Amino acid sequence: WDVASQHVAALDFLKGCWGYDAGKPLSMLVLALVYGLFGANPLFEIVILVLAAGLSSGCLFILAQTAFPSRNWAWATAFWFLSWPTTLYYTRIHLGYGLFLFLVGLTAATRGRNVLSGILLALGILAHPGLAMPTLVWMAATTAFWEDQRLKRGLESMTGFAFTLLFLEAIRFGYTGEPFGWLQGQITDVSAYNSIGGD
Repeated sequence: WDVASQHVAALDFLKGCWGYDAGKPLSMLVLALVYGLFGANPLFEIVILVLAAGLSSGCLFILAQTAFPSRNWAWATAFWFLSWPTTLYYTRIHLGYGLFLFLVGLTAATRGRNVLSGILLALGILAHPGLAMPTLVWMAATTAFWEDQRLKRGLESMTGFAFTLLFLEAIRFGYTGEPFGWLQGQITDVSAYNSIGGD
């Protein structure tokens, strides 16, 4: 299983304390829910991540069907995704939550469920902030290049996206008293990475 920080944060959350979530509050909240229901055993997270990996493959199949004319290409894409060593690694760690939500969000967008897509994409970022850039690129590209109702799609998606992030910040504020603490943490991390790159 992944590094212990999220597991420790989940256990702290069950005690009423919003601890160090490493910028991944959704992972902490999922683990807190699982541990609260079934007890603090990392094996339960493995089960969830395996299910998420399978559902991610299903979503990728649907996306591939949308993009490619042949159903065989969709099957090949899904099997490739599952057999790729990097995928097997990522779906065993907390990034698996984010990948699952990202792919479900894209699938919802291709089905015209734009508000839901925005919510899911925001949850993906809250599960792993490394998905922020591909999410924002996707939202900008679909708003700019989608064939019909581009502005409406973009506004609906951004509404769901913004609502989810603000809702998380409100919950976090209720625990910590720190306004926009998650966003500030992400800005601090980006600044730190940039400083390291500059050196």
